[in-house]
Amino acid sequence: MITGFGILNTMVSLKYETQNPGQCISDVTGRDLCATLLTCKVETGILLMLATMLLGLHVWVSNKVKTEKKQLL
Repeated sequence: MITGFGILNTMVSLKYETQNPGQCISDVTGRDLCATLLTCKVETGILLMLATMLLGLHVWVSNKVKTEKKQLL
């Protein structure tokens, strides 16, 4: 969620804080907005992979616990 907001915020900055469409350096803050945008995209990808792995681990552990309970009964 936060990185998604960062991507949106940086895209707005690219539109309103630069003179030319291909320009990456902000005229207002002097930051490299293209580098910031790339960082936000990489963070989003990493967080999505981590969330997928954790969800898979949760499902795997839940199924294992259910199987063990059935065997005890």
